[in-house]
Amino acid sequence: MDGLPVHAFGDLVRADPLRFKPERGESFLEQMEGLRNFLDEIAASHPDGIVLAVSHENPIVAALALTVDDPEKVIRDSVANCGWLELDWPVEQ
Repeated sequence: MDGLPVHAFGDLVRADPLRFKPERGESFLEQMEGLRNFLDEIAASHPDGIVLAVSHENPIVAALALTVDDPEKVIRDSVANCGWLELDWPVEQ
């Protein structure tokens, strides 16, 4: 989708934001699982620590979507530019 306006991607995703998978890309569900693995690893490495992670909007929304019963609702919302969220991630035993 190089060279196309952002709304062109948005138009494709809108119908099924969790499962839409662009060519040579991954679905939001796949992104969420990759992020879950990352967060599990970080939590295990720093069980008593506070970790600051800086990211673009999509991974932040994916992290938040992992904490709710209806991830599609989270996906349809957004994070304000320069916004932040605090996330308590459980340490796997």
